[in-house]
Amino acid sequence: MLMRMAQMYANEESPVDVIEKYKKMKQPLQEGNTLPWHKAADVRRWMQDRGIPEKTAEDWGFEYAMNVKYTSGYEVEEGEEPSQLNVHRRVIVPLYGPDGNWLSIEARAVNNKSKLKSLYIKPMDFIFRYKELDKTKPVYICEGLVDAARLYAVEPNTTYLFGSSLTEVKKYLLSKFPYVVLIPDNDAPGYKLAREFKQADLNTKFMQVPSHVEDLGDKKMTNSYIRRWFSSTEPIDLSLRDIDVIIYRYETLKTDWEEDAFAY
Repeated sequence: MLMRMAQMYANEESPVDVIEKYKKMKQPLQEGNTLPWHKAADVRRWMQDRGIPEKTAEDWGFEYAMNVKYTSGYEVEEGEEPSQLNVHRRVIVPLYGPDGNWLSIEARAVNNKSKLKSLYIKPMDFIFRYKELDKTKPVYICEGLVDAARLYAVEPNTTYLFGSSLTEVKKYLLSKFPYVVLIPDNDAPGYKLAREFKQADLNTKFMQVPSHVEDLGDKKMTNSYIRRWFSSTEPIDLSLRDIDVIIYRYETLKTDWEEDAFAY
């Protein structure tokens, strides 16, 4: 049994091995044309509804796909087919690997009825816009794209963790910053992610959004409100006990956002 476990761990790819694999990966094949974000009324409405500034769309390369097919560029085993994604009336957000090469896309529906889609690659384990982030400064981490898209206009050294998981590869990449600032959602899953960061070997601080909102994507948080909140809120340290108390209040006491979930 111990021999099998040792062999299993010996065969696991290191973060450096995974990053090297990304460097060699070909970009996705795109069949069909896209429009720049500013030429698509659907995208502008989608951005306005979510409070996403134009600067974010421009810097992040938003596009609009009416009817486009993407095929993943990662090499597959013999007999397997590469991942494909058919996109209809969606906002396209290109996803780049740690070295800056185009690996995948996130496709956001312009209506509220359809969930986001991503072009799958193996492994799907990198950090959004990593190459563009300033490694000499702290990095601000949101849980989702919309949260990060709104904060980016205030703090450019902002990213998000699609999948909301902290893997060994992500730990390795984040260790290159002097420290990280996590902005968790105001719910139990958000603070379970905070616990992961606290338990990891990373220098982590936290910024808590106001207790009456869910996250930075909440419509109660206007862009001017986000700017004021960011300029007046200092990153703080939270102990594991602090985090566990917050999770307990959400899971057991069902604390409402209108109450102060952080008064403990």
